[in-house]
Amino acid sequence: MDREKLITLCIGLLIGIALAGAYLLAPKVLPQFFPKHEKLLTLGKPTNQKTGPEEKTTVTDPTIGFKLLTPENNTTTKDYTISVSGTAAPSSKLLVSTLTDEKAIVAGEDGKFSTLVKLEDGQNIITVVYLNPSSKPHPETRAITVIED
Repeated sequence: MDREKLITLCIGLLIGIALAGAYLLAPKVLPQFFPKHEKLLTLGKPTNQKTGPEEKTTVTDPTIGFKLLTPENNTTTKDYTISVSGTAAPSSKLLVSTLTDEKAIVAGEDGKFSTLVKLEDGQNIITVVYLNPSSKPHPETRAITVIED
């Protein structure tokens, strides 16, 4: 019986050492086997950037650069179409949707995007979703109210 306990203890110890080694070595070894996905493995981790004699630590944010410029939130208009525009990463994909319409658009090489959206009478909710492949979708919402003359 004592011999069985000793064997079980040794096996458990070896498994624990193997798991700890894998946990500590994975960040160094995985990028060698998956170089295409290296950005995904380091997403959200602090990166050191040299700024002169001292180092500055920043956190990578994949939504930096996405900004919905128009329309402003809680806008009132008499028109039944409105321009939705902003900036994002060059060639990035965005989804523009309302209750009755949905469009997939791509930002230009300069990062600018723009599209016309049809509106209905009353309040309209426009949602623009920034589809960054290396992070969760990033939505921005605007409320637009169409009033009659």
